Amino acid sequence: GASYPKNPKITMDKPTVRAVLDSLYNDCMGQLLINAIGKSVTITSGYFGGSSVRPVVYDLPTGPLITNYNVEMGYRCDSLSVMEELMHVYQYQRLGIVDFQDAKMNNEVEAKLAWYMYKERTGSKISIGNALGGNKGIFYFDRMNDFVLNNDLENPAFAEIYENAVGALRTVGAYRNEDRYPFDPGKMNVENLLEL
Repeated sequence: GASYPKNPKITMDKPTVRAVLDSLYNDCMGQLLINAIGKSVTITSGYFGGSSVRPVVYDLPTGPLITNYNVEMGYRCDSLSVMEELMHVYQYQRLGIVDFQDAKMNNEVEAKLAWYMYKERTGSKISIGNALGGNKGIFYFDRMNDFVLNNDLENPAFAEIYENAVGALRTVGAYRNEDRYPFDPGKMNVENLLEL
């Protein structure tokens, strides 16, 4: 239950989580992401399986209201995994729960691209295995990285690579269910990432 000193809205259960947050904070994008968290986030680690963000939602007459977030870190609690989950918190903050859920696969692509760019920039040796859908997925995310760095997102080839990245992620068990992870071809952008 300790607060993270650089953003007291984030609390964590173990010193290992703090070490990961410190590592992220040493990077400009990680620092911006951590500083952009505006609602309470509780990070707990040691879960089996994958990591997840669980927003605490109250249904009001005006619509759903997220009051805080519970981030459950799975068997991997490294800078890439924590960055992905914090990116999802940031996406929820900016989009709201309905828009986030309606394009959940788009948000997965953007969050994974965020940590892929972080990994490439920092020279991280963390193994990404099949997290991006194998070698094809790694190729597509590498190409998207190039498009972002070259500010060439209007290029029609970016949309094609983005759709290929979605296809690669669909080979990963967690993302096969299209009802659970809907893809919106009208939202093939990385606006949240560009903010960081």
